[in-house]
Amino acid sequence: MNEMIKIALAPVIDSDGAWGGVWISGKPEDASLISTHAELLGIDVGGLRILLDLGAVPDALAQALPAERTLIVVKSADAAVPAGFAKAVEGRDFIPNVTSQGQWDEAAGKGAAWFSGPYIAHPPVVEGKKDSSRATLLKLLTLIAEDADGTEIENVFKREPELSFNLFRLVNSVSMGLKSKITTFNQAIMILGRRQMQRWIQLMLYTRHQQSTDVPNPLLQQAAMRARLMERFAAAMAWDAHRQEQAFMVGIFSLLDTLLGMSMPEILAIIKLPDEVQAALLGEPGELGDMLKLVVALQAGAQPIAVPDFLSLTAEQFADCQFDALKWAAGMSQEMG
Repeated sequence: MNEMIKIALAPVIDSDGAWGGVWISGKPEDASLISTHAELLGIDVGGLRILLDLGAVPDALAQALPAERTLIVVKSADAAVPAGFAKAVEGRDFIPNVTSQGQWDEAAGKGAAWFSGPYIAHPPVVEGKKDSSRATLLKLLTLIAEDADGTEIENVFKREPELSFNLFRLVNSVSMGLKSKITTFNQAIMILGRRQMQRWIQLMLYTRHQQSTDVPNPLLQQAAMRARLMERFAAAMAWDAHRQEQAFMVGIFSLLDTLLGMSMPEILAIIKLPDEVQAALLGEPGELGDMLKLVVALQAGAQPIAVPDFLSLTAEQFADCQFDALKWAAGMSQEMG
């Protein structure tokens, strides 16, 4: 692991294909970077599991973590773990570095329960399937990017009953301090504000359920973690608000090709994004593109991890940014349903 990144967090998917938790890897001597965030890890958000992979677990860290939701990753079934903790045997119960559906199927057939690696960000998609609600969301993003008149945005919402319902539910929840309920589209759009609406729409793209199952799309959490982590990295580097927003956009849109079953150039022909954001999403060199590659590597559990030269953060900052991204994504997942 890179000397600046001593603790790495990667999403974990369960055998049903749902976001099941987070794989925290590192070395025993760096456990304090995890202990600092023990309060966050103690919060039960959707029953997410913590797969702790340090080689050994210091007593202080074991006492700080929720034993009922923490699995200690071990190399052998005979390995000892702290009292009260369950174990996840690597290669049997927990399969890191999953790279294909075949590998997933084989391991799941043998009883594996937890999976991580690059493949979980690229599950099978239904080619050519048209989703009118997602097309509407892309249309809304384009209108917001073009600073379109509020009436145009309002008219799009009026054609989508479910989307309108979600808009009013969100707005009424964030405007509880007001004396009266929000009752018109114009009020809703004004109260929410275009920046917050843009972020809400970006996340809504991922909330569609997977085909033939009631399991929420795990791409939502992965995209949310990427977006928040890139935004936090940008903030830690003291980039201005505009650049931080661009970093968020790169992260949130980075899985749209998988989500929609389209190539990234096709998607970028539909929605208008800043040149730097487009360049990063197309894999072109640059600070945003290099930052995205780092975040993708972290989520895949890659080792060693190459950190771009411009991203001069301390080990503590890298850990703080990752835990904040986990907290934000978990909370957002609950809010988005």
